[in-house]
Amino acid sequence: MFRTATFIAVICLCSFSATGAYAQPRVDESEYYKARLVPRNTAKSFIVYHVDTERIVAALNPDYVNSIASLAKMMTCLIADERLKYDIKYTLTQDEAKALKLAQPQAKMSKKDPKESGGLFPDEPPPPPPPVQMTLNQMIDLAMVPSNNTVCKIIARLIDGDESAFANRMTTRAAELGMEESIYCNSTGLPSKFTQHSTARDQLLLALEVLKRPKLIESAAKHSIFHLEQWDSTMLYLKERYAVRGIKTGWTNAAGRCMAILLEHPKHGRFVIVMLKSASIPQGFVDAEIIMSRFGLIQLTPDAGIKPMEGKIPASG
Repeated sequence: MFRTATFIAVICLCSFSATGAYAQPRVDESEYYKARLVPRNTAKSFIVYHVDTERIVAALNPDYVNSIASLAKMMTCLIADERLKYDIKYTLTQDEAKALKLAQPQAKMSKKDPKESGGLFPDEPPPPPPPVQMTLNQMIDLAMVPSNNTVCKIIARLIDGDESAFANRMTTRAAELGMEESIYCNSTGLPSKFTQHSTARDQLLLALEVLKRPKLIESAAKHSIFHLEQWDSTMLYLKERYAVRGIKTGWTNAAGRCMAILLEHPKHGRFVIVMLKSASIPQGFVDAEIIMSRFGLIQLTPDAGIKPMEGKIPASG
């Protein structure tokens, strides 16, 4: 869908034409932009896409193959949106409930009076704990906002019975979307003994499909949710400072910091920015600011790039 050279820079937004289309760059401009961006930006790959005109604004190594960490949860939630129902409650296993700290305490053994039973019957077994249930909305909120892993495994079980079968479904769905370089091995994006990877171009295709799902965007846009306690979005730093609505972040040592960002510019509309393999979690936010400001999408806040995540570094995802 979007085949480009290794690096493409189309045009800063200050040159946005009246027709809504971007002018094509001169031949030598790509090297100019590359020289300006690469020394300051640690992301190995990125792509900036204008949703409303279906145009690539800029790209650096968009076909670079990399692990994607919790960006995999976008595919998990997309399939959940397609296959599960929002108007029913799903029952969790006891292990799943315990992992989410929702399990009810088990009742104690009840002992019968030996005189009453004549000593002929053993102690009664405790009654089973009440079932714990969750809605699809709750699961998607937990997956998209604080990047919870357990709910993704629950979604996999509900749809296909286990992680392996669900991962095959994820890879098949990716192929249907034209994601030619994407292989999924689990629902969470956590490290796997098998090769799990994608590209910025492929993740853009996935993000554009997610944009078509109102429930997913509603969850992705939330600054925080409450599950026993308040959980902030892993993208809260950008949401608080800029016109960013989500969508998803990811981090593992192998993947580096990865992000798929939906930005709604007040004048020029919606943009999706996908970045792979920034050097660290805080550096990923600095890289996002560098890329978005370089192409006129944001004006940097006074603290941008200085203390980008002080007090707000998410634990994962």
